[in-house]
Amino acid sequence: MRPVVVAYRADWPDRAATLTASLRDRLGPRAERIEHIGSTSIPGMAAKDILDMQVSVAGLAEAASAFDEPLAGLGFERVPYDDYSDIKDPVVDVVIAAEEWAMATGWRA
Repeated sequence: MRPVVVAYRADWPDRAATLTASLRDRLGPRAERIEHIGSTSIPGMAAKDILDMQVSVAGLAEAASAFDEPLAGLGFERVPYDDYSDIKDPVVDVVIAAEEWAMATGWRA
């Protein structure tokens, strides 16, 4: 799916809150922070209709193996972080807490 910019959707915050709760429930304490990021997180702004969620962790290696099953249970599959060939909604990126985004593992629904 090629992303298209759409008018702001009032359901984005609620969808993000619901997904945040599901992620917190499935990922447990390894998920230090779960945040709705990107253009859909900005109230009133037109955006690509793709929720971007960021999960901050202490270490990617441990999270990668620990998160595969819980995220698969939510309909996500792990893809290389720089694979933008088939972006689906929503997106969950896992990053090392307080580190650069370049150090990340991504899952796509």
